[in-house]
Amino acid sequence: MGPMPTQWRGTCQNYHKDGIECNSKLLGVRFFNKGYLHYARHVAGRINATYVITPMVMTGRDLDGHGSHTLATDGGNFVTNASFFGYGNEKATGGSPKARVASYKICWKPLDDQGCYDADIMAALEVAISDGVDVLSI
Repeated sequence: MGPMPTQWRGTCQNYHKDGIECNSKLLGVRFFNKGYLHYARHVAGRINATYVITPMVMTGRDLDGHGSHTLATDGGNFVTNASFFGYGNEKATGGSPKARVASYKICWKPLDDQGCYDADIMAALEVAISDGVDVLSI
């Protein structure tokens, strides 16, 4: 992929050794959960401090496949012999296979399906712009 873009100022945020490793394709990962945590602690009242700091809610890792699917659709690299249970067996790519990607996780499911909070969405957008992201897929 060549050298890192000079305008990139992001980071690879991880917590509790969640296994996220950034590279020349996945430039950065960040998570935003202050809106969710506020809801969990003060509005829902169904969560304790021990649960709040578990890796499930303190990671940029995709826990249900949605983030991986989205990143692959937008910027997935060339994959040969891709198939669905043996059907197809062709070359697959995302929309921009040579693009570099960054992931900004903003949705959470541990409490209920409320998931995405405006404060977390706005914080992620602001940071993505500050990090030097050129195109946002929301």
